[in-house]
Amino acid sequence: MRCAARYLTIDVDVLVPAFAPGTGTPELGGMTAADLLLAVRTVAAELELVGADVVEVISLERRHDDASALVAERV
Repeated sequence: MRCAARYLTIDVDVLVPAFAPGTGTPELGGMTAADLLLAVRTVAAELELVGADVVEVISLERRHDDASALVAERV
């Protein structure tokens, strides 16, 4: 049986604040960036995705090393 197409929303405030300091509601004890990337890859491999977005990214600075923006871009 074929699954229906899905849309995936990734909320970066699931991450430990060290990986996404620029988010609206940081969560202590959250996931690492590697955990989130693995979770997204796993979901993408199992489901038929038609699109995705990343939310709750508040870029603190416009620099090349902005951790929140880098994680969001990678996801």
